[in-house]
Amino acid sequence: MSDALQIVPFGGNGKFNIVGDYGAAWALVRQVMVDCGVKIREENMEQGCIVGNCKYGLNAFGITVTATFYSNGNSIGLEFRATLADALDTFGACSKKVRQLSERLMECGFAGGAAAPAG
Repeated sequence: MSDALQIVPFGGNGKFNIVGDYGAAWALVRQVMVDCGVKIREENMEQGCIVGNCKYGLNAFGITVTATFYSNGNSIGLEFRATLADALDTFGACSKKVRQLSERLMECGFAGGAAAPAG
């Protein structure tokens, strides 16, 4: 894991405890989202929220992806969520997106915290 950040899955898909600098965690999560095809549309570091969209088939609105940071004792809590604005998620696209983000975050954590472009 990174010397700067320790990333530990917590309580299910898309939930993590992160130990380390909040600014570094923010930058890493933001980069992970971009690497996974999320176009950031709103972010507020003070409120702990990054929101973006990514394409989903022919769906005009795509998938809305949210990363929410919160205090979790001595660590930073993080939760990824994904939703379809105008359709039912009958094929599990939102769960797949959360899983992709989670796997990418863990890859970056094991690679030393530096998010290299996904390829």
